[in-house]
Amino acid sequence: MVADAECEGFATTLALNNRYFIDGRDLNSYAGVAWIYGLHDRAWPERAVYGKVRTMMASGLERKCDIRGHVAKVEGLCQGARSPRFKADGR
Repeated sequence: MVADAECEGFATTLALNNRYFIDGRDLNSYAGVAWIYGLHDRAWPERAVYGKVRTMMASGLERKCDIRGHVAKVEGLCQGARSPRFKADGR
């Protein structure tokens, strides 16, 4: 049943949040987990592919953050991870 799956999903997400996030047991953190499952949100139109999910178009994402800057930062981190930090002799 969908309701059972939603309850299990919420309980699992909340348990992971409480265990691994520094603010896990904070009321704002609890509200953040509940927001994922629709608290404080209006109903979104149902879509055939994935049901009622809030969608984010690329244009909306571009207004909220610097996508190119983020990609450049991550690419730099990946390149740094590939290069050896220490020589074979331990220095």
